[in-house]
Amino acid sequence: MNHLGSLLLPILASVCIVISVAAEGGRHIPDWNELPVKMSRDTVPLKDRPGNFVENRIKNPFDLKDPNSIDQDIEYDPQTNSFKVTEKVGDVEYRPGTTLTFDEYMKFKARQQDKDYYKELAGISTGKKSYGELIDPITKIDLKKNLADKLFGGFGIDIKPQGSIGFFVGGYYNFTDNPQLQDYQKRQWGPDFDTDIRMDLTGSIGDKLKLNANYDTKAAFDFENKLKLAYDSEKYSEDDIIKKIEAGNVSLPLRTKLIQGSQNLFGFKTDWQFGYLRLTGLISQQKSKQENIQVKGGGVIQEFEIRPDGYDENRHFFLSPYNRNTYEFALEKLPEINSQFKVKDIEVWITEDAQNSRETELRDIVALADLGVSDPEQFDMGEMAAQSYLPGRAVSKDKSGVEVPSNTSNTLLDKILENPEARDLNKVVRYLSDPNGLNLKQGRDFEKVRARRLNQSEYSYHADLGFISLRLRPRPNQVLAVAYHYLQNGRDIDPRSGATYKVGEFTSEVKSDSLSYKVIFVKMLKSSAQRTDLPSYRQMMKNVYPTGGFNLNPDDFTIDIYYEDRDGKPKRYIQEIDGYPLLNLFRMDFLNKTNDPQPDGVFDFISGQTVIPASGAVIFPVLEPFGSSLYKLLVNVVPNKDTMLARTIFDKYKYTALYDTSITSARRELKSNQFIIRGSYKSGKSNEISLNTFNLDPNARVVVSAGSRSLVEGSDYIVDRNLGKVTILNEALLQSGVPINVDFEDSALFSFQTKTMIGLRAEYSKRKDWSVGATYMHLFEKPFTEKSKYRRGSN
Repeated sequence: MNHLGSLLLPILASVCIVISVAAEGGRHIPDWNELPVKMSRDTVPLKDRPGNFVENRIKNPFDLKDPNSIDQDIEYDPQTNSFKVTEKVGDVEYRPGTTLTFDEYMKFKARQQDKDYYKELAGISTGKKSYGELIDPITKIDLKKNLADKLFGGFGIDIKPQGSIGFFVGGYYNFTDNPQLQDYQKRQWGPDFDTDIRMDLTGSIGDKLKLNANYDTKAAFDFENKLKLAYDSEKYSEDDIIKKIEAGNVSLPLRTKLIQGSQNLFGFKTDWQFGYLRLTGLISQQKSKQENIQVKGGGVIQEFEIRPDGYDENRHFFLSPYNRNTYEFALEKLPEINSQFKVKDIEVWITEDAQNSRETELRDIVALADLGVSDPEQFDMGEMAAQSYLPGRAVSKDKSGVEVPSNTSNTLLDKILENPEARDLNKVVRYLSDPNGLNLKQGRDFEKVRARRLNQSEYSYHADLGFISLRLRPRPNQVLAVAYHYLQNGRDIDPRSGATYKVGEFTSEVKSDSLSYKVIFVKMLKSSAQRTDLPSYRQMMKNVYPTGGFNLNPDDFTIDIYYEDRDGKPKRYIQEIDGYPLLNLFRMDFLNKTNDPQPDGVFDFISGQTVIPASGAVIFPVLEPFGSSLYKLLVNVVPNKDTMLARTIFDKYKYTALYDTSITSARRELKSNQFIIRGSYKSGKSNEISLNTFNLDPNARVVVSAGSRSLVEGSDYIVDRNLGKVTILNEALLQSGVPINVDFEDSALFSFQTKTMIGLRAEYSKRKDWSVGATYMHLFEKPFTEKSKYRRGSN
């Protein structure tokens, strides 16, 4: 009571002060009789329990319960065969003692054990002993476990970072002493920042939660940087419903060959188990593609699939606009080539590459875009500016009425060579760019570069059709140029003008030595910065598609063309001309096996005309198979050659952006990219199987099987992930003739689409050697940039 009084005196004093202050302010002083009335209006009235804590439990959720200083105890009395309930504060009984019968005590004990058991399942500890017991006698569960211990399997937090982080902070200054530039353009400066991070991080919380991450700014491929957060309770407890939770780099391996899983995914994955049923759910982004290669008798059977936007960019070029304009006319009657043009000699130049250069093949060249062009509309400098260089000497025409190319097709080269400075290595750029003189634009009309002459093993050319094919794809900033000498109708010299049928200059014509460096003028096929709005961009062939194979042969090569309709099913024809195969529409099936003009449903394998066997490329016998040429093809097959009907069908299926814009811009039109070129080829016999890729992910699964038998890595085969090849060690497998299948995942280096995978795997198993399951997988794509079309209406 003394303690209670010491607590109440300050409170009463405060109340008196408040009342006195209110009285002095002239306010109403409440009567003491009014206070109990207001106090009884509490939102949550508290009521004291009349009995013991066993029989009279408090059900008010806002009650703070009894404090820990009150010791509640139940003791058994053997004399009365009853249980005495006491509540004490120290040695003083807080409430009068009561008794329980044996049945009443057992009911209370059962309720208490059920309550503690459900808390244990939820991972919540009671925080106090069960009336003198640390281990419950019924469930044998340690009641001291808390939530963190239940979730993570321990309290330990271990994080181990390794690696280095470097920063480079500086600046750059560049001065170009070019008289054609303004003063502010000559000087360029600015800050320069660079980071070098090589960091590995491993961490864990308890025994269940693991973290692994590594990041390297110098990594060449995305799959070299990993991030994975894994929660695994399977090894810790058998009764948990949630077995695994993974985030980051995850995988979905499946034991069935009917539906292939994936190893290279980035997303969220979880495993659940309900008795004998196990569920695996996944939502992620897929960064790889399933590939399959089949070998039979030592030869590799490889399937390929190409969309219209997969043409062989920057590797095949027409020598001149003349060759482009006469291309379709020359191939009208396959396999005969209707052309009077035939290349006699050719030199191909490409910007010097320091790694592959040889001193004997280097030369300073000036590549002219408009060399050998007679039509003003074909000039890169524009039709009006081209009038300054027209006309040239009288130019002959072929039997189709198209003017043939030569150095005298216009007066451009003659005007350049009027000045001796044109040959000077140090003066030619200034001379050509002089606004008061020729006024040519560097990068558009000409390019002056140190170039390397390619040897004949680095390119091939079709003498009659007038195009070249490079073995290696040039870099975007490299210049490609040619000089060629040809025969027209079997003649070397134009009988009308007396000029030689030649475009550009050969190295043998213009000598250059250490005492007098002289440039040569050649025809430019590709500039260092291609512009899609210039006529020269059309010299790049966009009707050649790579299959991925080399040294193809007609016996083991198949190809067909499909169209993927709205239902997602590829069809060999389009709806408007049902029953007419697309292979025939695109004139890829024009002949039978005896080369008679009769379609037989098989691709016409004609070397140099429909296929380039050495490089494994397929060529359409039309210039723009999915553009302007498609309209001409449709006119020939629609009833009565109805041009209006052909135009309607063409507007539905056309993909003209492929030929008018860059490939990057064209790929944004996904709805037009619905044609599919699909086929297979077989390479030569070898114990090495090329995967047509390189730098495979070290964790990528490569599965090799012979028939239904799975081969063992290390004894039957080895995998070189850097070079992308599988070597068969067991020669008996190759000699047996049993098909060998290689399944692997190829991580995409570049992707223009976001591929999302959603998967669900259900598996029911009562024994380790027997299971039944079902798998659902959904893979869909969408572009990085969503496009919306707005149609403006009128009132």
